[in-house]
Amino acid sequence: MLLTVRVSYSQNLLTDGDFSTTTVIEPFYGWPPPNVWSYWQEYGIDAIPTVADGVCSYYVNSSGYSGYNTWEIQLVQAGFILEQGHAYRLSFDVRADADRTFGLFLGQNEGSWVNYLGDRYIQNATTEWQTISLDFNAACAFTYHKLSFEIGTINTSMYFDNVILTDLGPYQTSVGILGDFIGGWDVDIDMVTSDDIHYTLSDFPLASGRVKFRQDNMWCINWGGPTFPTGTGYLYGPDIPVSNAGNYDIAFNRETGEYSFTCVSNCSPYIGILGTAVPPDYSWDNDINLQTSDGITYKLNGISFIDGEVKFRQDNDWAINWGDYAFPAGYAYENGPNIPVPAGNYTVTFNRMTGEYLFMATTCPFPGIVCPDNIYEVTTPGVCGAYLYYPVAVAAPNCGGEEITITQTEGLPSGSFFPTGVTTNSFVLTNASGATAMCSFDVVIYDADPPVIENISVDPASLWPPNHMMVPVTVNNTVWDNCGGAVNSQLWVWSNEPDNGIADGNTALDYQVLDENHVLLRAERAANGTGREYYIIVFCWDDSWNYNMQQIIVTVPLAQNSGVPKLIVKSGGTDTESGTLPVKVKIWPNPGDQYFNLEVQSSSDESIELYIHDTNGQLISVVNVTDKNSYRFGDDLHPGIYLATVRQGAYFNTLKIVKK
Repeated sequence: MLLTVRVSYSQNLLTDGDFSTTTVIEPFYGWPPPNVWSYWQEYGIDAIPTVADGVCSYYVNSSGYSGYNTWEIQLVQAGFILEQGHAYRLSFDVRADADRTFGLFLGQNEGSWVNYLGDRYIQNATTEWQTISLDFNAACAFTYHKLSFEIGTINTSMYFDNVILTDLGPYQTSVGILGDFIGGWDVDIDMVTSDDIHYTLSDFPLASGRVKFRQDNMWCINWGGPTFPTGTGYLYGPDIPVSNAGNYDIAFNRETGEYSFTCVSNCSPYIGILGTAVPPDYSWDNDINLQTSDGITYKLNGISFIDGEVKFRQDNDWAINWGDYAFPAGYAYENGPNIPVPAGNYTVTFNRMTGEYLFMATTCPFPGIVCPDNIYEVTTPGVCGAYLYYPVAVAAPNCGGEEITITQTEGLPSGSFFPTGVTTNSFVLTNASGATAMCSFDVVIYDADPPVIENISVDPASLWPPNHMMVPVTVNNTVWDNCGGAVNSQLWVWSNEPDNGIADGNTALDYQVLDENHVLLRAERAANGTGREYYIIVFCWDDSWNYNMQQIIVTVPLAQNSGVPKLIVKSGGTDTESGTLPVKVKIWPNPGDQYFNLEVQSSSDESIELYIHDTNGQLISVVNVTDKNSYRFGDDLHPGIYLATVRQGAYFNTLKIVKK
């Protein structure tokens, strides 16, 4: 028997709230039946509701299973009608066999399960009868409402009586603003009204972000619009983009949806983007404003552009505007050209002070990938290749987002040892839908090391007697190459005396090359000189046309035993600067992609000739160098490897050049 005084409410919207006519409470397993008490339990729950003496007793076995969630045991009545815009009061008497908590739901059945009681879902019961009374506003109206006492997870029986739901009549409607940088999307800032139509906020601080208006702190009635600082909001419209931080006077009309944001302090200029690539107008008439929190850096998140052109401008006016030629990044300048934009989804940033801008792709509807240019490198000294780091392959400017992947399908990873020759490196980009794009580039490693000449000697080193006879001379040497291939070798010979000079016996053809290790030298010298010197050059080259040479001297002394063999080392190859003889040669850039510059350092005034051979030994051209300080050549050469030989009198230098 209840100890409290029962109060009768003629306007009780619930059926048999005092349990005076209900004798049995039936379970339901789907949609709750209307206007009767029923119950729902999760499978395996050990509990049962009964009615005795006008009290609902919900027995929960103290040692049985009571569920993992409060809502797994429910005493329910549903189907009652609530009128939107009215206030209501729910009251009931409750006690339990022991102090405990329970859940209380009153709102939408299924759907979004909107609970009018909000954060008052958890209630407390004691062993003594108490009356709990809760007022709420029906800001939303649903097709089917439900009241449920939810008592799962706790093995303690509960008792309910005098459950009353009454209509308190219409309430004064509130309109609030909420969104980014205010109180979040859960807490409204209520606006002021004197007529329930016009609502205002004065000097209210806003940061850049998104906001909406909503009624009675619930989402069932809310307004949004695509424009800022003015516009007309409509029910369930998009978030309103607040582009500029500042303090605003905010006005909203609940009947028409018209709104305005008027900056009154801490204001910064509006920066917009417009053009044939910019939605929704794709024209040069209407801007989309970028957002800023400091009046310097402006940002626009995730906008879909089509192929076209854009510009930035200030305060929706052409008096101050910026443009440039570059995409996706650059420095725009006032009254600059239109910025070309390919179709894609981008986040755009712009710095009002520096003009720096960036279009960062956020999705990849059109897969594209960009590889670095071909890379040309020479071998590391002493080895047949080079370790090389190359720039990464990247998504095309209009392809971005976290769901793209780039995979190398051919070649070697950056930082690897690349052998001489061409290594093709291929990459594949895959977007979220599985579409792909591929790119490749070559790493070309040129063998830059000339062959090594070692242990050079001649036998004999001195010719005696000077009897004008041809004497066999052996040129001993060892040659090897860093890449281990075949090394070709030749001997070149000349003398410091003419073939048929004064007082040397008048015999011509004083030397003859037999092969790469043998020559014939004439044993004669001018009687009025200091002795003859034969200059023998060992000239060798590898498969990559890297050259080296060493020079050794065979003497015909003026007197017996006065000849001392001389060895002069001369190195060549791909060095950009070469030469220890009186003719010193410098060629740059090498490798070159357009032309080469030649500088010849020599104290002689003799004419200078430039010979160009290809890798097959074919003579390409011979020219007279007209300016030894700076001579341009090679404009007409095709990409490849060439041998450039510079001759002046009896001296020459040979360099390998690479045309890219």
